[in-house]
Amino acid sequence: MVPFDSTTSDRGASSASATVSLLTSIWQSLLHRSPIGVDDNFFSLGGNRRIADLLFADIARKMGREVPGARIFHAQTIAALAFVLDQSTLPRFSPFVQIKAGTKEPPILIAPGLDGCTSFSKLAKGIQTEHPIYGIQAKGVDGMENPFDCVEDMAQYYVEGLNELQPYGPYILIGYSFGGLAKG
Repeated sequence: MVPFDSTTSDRGASSASATVSLLTSIWQSLLHRSPIGVDDNFFSLGGNRRIADLLFADIARKMGREVPGARIFHAQTIAALAFVLDQSTLPRFSPFVQIKAGTKEPPILIAPGLDGCTSFSKLAKGIQTEHPIYGIQAKGVDGMENPFDCVEDMAQYYVEGLNELQPYGPYILIGYSFGGLAKG
């Protein structure tokens, strides 16, 4: 997740403050909750993919900034999303999205369903474990890059991302929906 940087310049701080204020208003309206803190998690507050689409449509209308709804998986708090929105270009994220923190090794990795998104956070948060849980998000679901055409390219992309996350195994791999299909 992209961190919120509170050490920005005065101009950057006022921009961040305005972005945080606007996002807070949008979140409160869409999630029907008040107050919402800058570090409250979108999904823990009842957010889902449909509400994320509405959120980013509001952002586009009010900020003039087109941002793919899949960004919510990498910036799940107002602070993190404000930091991302205040960047001149959107950062490239890892295909591994942390869904649940943990201290025990190895990490649990969940392959996505047909939509390629980590839309199984409620399921993952219900898993009672001390292992960290990561969802694998397909390249292209953020609308910024083209998806892969072949499985070999996908595999290389995920291995490169996995090497950044944790270069050595073992790993626990779970498939969700279509991501759980395998030929034996």
